Amino acid sequence: MAQRVGLAKATVVKEAVALADAIGLETLSLGMLAERLGVRAPSLYHYFPQGIAGLRHELALWCMRDQADQLGKAVMGKARAEAIWALAEGYRAYIKAHPGLYAATMRAMVQGAPDLRAAQAAILEIAQRALAGYHLAPDDAIHAIRICRIIAHGAATLEMGGGFGMPQDVDETFRRAITMFLRDLEEPSAHTTS
Repeated sequence: MAQRVGLAKATVVKEAVALADAIGLETLSLGMLAERLGVRAPSLYHYFPQGIAGLRHELALWCMRDQADQLGKAVMGKARAEAIWALAEGYRAYIKAHPGLYAATMRAMVQGAPDLRAAQAAILEIAQRALAGYHLAPDDAIHAIRICRIIAHGAATLEMGGGFGMPQDVDETFRRAITMFLRDLEEPSAHTTS
């Protein structure tokens, strides 16, 4: 199929990113994307031979790579508590800024495609760097990364979904959650199993 002159795959995916964030991943279709790009929907199969599944794969890959870039910059030059704050706040802010794009990563995690695993590994490496100052055993580091992600993901998704209806400040709740997490990291005995 012929592609429109000057329409590179990166341009197509970038438009899909903006559209996914604007209308939501579940609403996004190849037809909507084609209309936004001024092409016919069948021409998008040139870029995404697997159709909408291929588009969602590309969105997940874009998100993970972009997230790794953003989180890497946020954590760079920081250690211990400062690095954890940067990681958690960066993660939460990214989810809130890119809800449709982030949703694509939730589906992609179960696919296990090599490019997605590599992108995920880059994010994991950044999180491990943020925790390096705590000198955790490998298993404990993974648990700590998961806990940090649970806090940031939970706070962002609940907040976006209107899950915090009471008047208390959500940022303060998030601050307290991260403070408790950091307190746990500072207590070495909390990471031993009997």
